[in-house]
Amino acid sequence: MRPGVAVSGVVHRIPDVCVFWVDADRVWVEPGDGVSDAELSTALVGPILAVWLHLHRRVLCLHASAARIANVACLFAGDCGAGKSTIARAMIDHGCTVWGDDLSVIDLERLELVPTHPELRLWPSSLARFPEDYPSSVAFEGLDKRAIAVDDAFERQGAPLAHIFLIEQGDRVAVVPATTAEAVHGLVRHTWGSLLLGYAMHDPSVHLDRVASVMSAARAWRLVRTADLTDLPAVVAAVFEVVESSP
Repeated sequence: MRPGVAVSGVVHRIPDVCVFWVDADRVWVEPGDGVSDAELSTALVGPILAVWLHLHRRVLCLHASAARIANVACLFAGDCGAGKSTIARAMIDHGCTVWGDDLSVIDLERLELVPTHPELRLWPSSLARFPEDYPSSVAFEGLDKRAIAVDDAFERQGAPLAHIFLIEQGDRVAVVPATTAEAVHGLVRHTWGSLLLGYAMHDPSVHLDRVASVMSAARAWRLVRTADLTDLPAVVAAVFEVVESSP
């Protein structure tokens, strides 16, 4: 089933997991055969919540992780496998706290990050690089990704967004300012509503207005990293240097 408009609301299918229907005040979910409670929970606090918020609240829902670094709120947005969750987990080991993973929500009235769900989801190769401080469980059956609960490192209050890091792959670690065009493209590209629904479901001008609101409040950076997990200490150091040296 492709995304579409139902008689009232929006209907969407997450392959092998569920079909859900979102309208103005409720969500209906029909799980697929054999779908576990853990898989359904992951869908509910990720794409399903993102669609409902995108349609019914003045927020921007990004495919991103979020962490408090040097006492300011920072977002890490990128494609699947870019390292959003891995960077968030690394930041915890450096005394940081997190607002969420995979789905990060910005309240556009206050231009604040708001808490989502105290869980990170990492590939086993990434998880193996960290101390076993948090027990892990299967995030999705058939997908070798692990979920870890990070309740003791979870932010439960909102905070003004200060920095947006757009992750991309390169041959060395670097953090450079993003141009306005790069920042707009990155935020639009990594918006959950865009990922799931496409522009047919909402007014593009509304979406761009939301992106502009976020850009007015936060500095955008290109975070270049290699495909090698051994670059993680350099990534953490580069991010801290930028955040701590910013006014």
